[in-house]
Amino acid sequence: MEIRNEPYESDPGGAFVLRASAGRNLLLLLLASLALASAALLGMRFVGRLSPMVILLLSLPMGLAGLVVVAAFLATIHSLRSSLRPSNWSVQIGSQSLVINLRDYRNAIPGEPVPVLQIPLSEIEEAIPVTETWTRTSSRKETRHTPAIRRYVDLVVRGQDTTELSRLLRAERLRNSTKGAENKGPAPFRFHGLHVLVIEPGVVRLVHSKQLVDALGQLLKLSDHRQVDLDKLLAPDPSLMKARAMDLRGERLQATALLAREEGLKLSEAKELLDRAFDPSQD
Repeated sequence: MEIRNEPYESDPGGAFVLRASAGRNLLLLLLASLALASAALLGMRFVGRLSPMVILLLSLPMGLAGLVVVAAFLATIHSLRSSLRPSNWSVQIGSQSLVINLRDYRNAIPGEPVPVLQIPLSEIEEAIPVTETWTRTSSRKETRHTPAIRRYVDLVVRGQDTTELSRLLRAERLRNSTKGAENKGPAPFRFHGLHVLVIEPGVVRLVHSKQLVDALGQLLKLSDHRQVDLDKLLAPDPSLMKARAMDLRGERLQATALLAREEGLKLSEAKELLDRAFDPSQD
């Protein structure tokens, strides 16, 4: 197993390559454009019926709502543009090895190398389809409980040290958009979609997709599907360890809210405690 940097422009063609769909991003852009146009038209009609005093009182919340809609529209444009670049790939499977892009394609900066993980197929003992379920709890005054589900494929690489990979992934998640070699400013958006995780030592976890499972099934041993109830699994653990488990799965807001709720902390205090307790440099 090896971590290395590849040029931003490198395009791993010629083998199975899992990419984000440009067509899907185009559809999202069309929907966002429709939402923006509808919000603008309805907003003008609504404001036209109000008195100047009411308009003044509502200017701040309406302005914030408008900024959210515009931000969503700009984010979909950024996603579409990113999906048309060479850095749009997450997993490559060849006859001898599997290569994983450790950076979300939407966070790639032109000119900046992309960190990748290469795992020889001979080092993968088995691939396990996994489904995890848990209850997501809101952090608002009116607590709401909603079911959540995530599907993954666990690649068991026992005997391989995943410590450095875990550090790099966390640093990647916390990484601020930096200036690329050919880019004079930071990337306009920061996305937190995670397609690769390290939940436990010796296991590299990938987000499930049918194409990925079909490709892996032709080269590796696929074990029986595993169903995990995180609520039951994490119930005996201290609140900090529960928050750590959710944070590792990319559920940053849920982890912070859980720690704040169970320890009686403010959200800012819970975030600081979580960061301090699991600083990558201290792992």
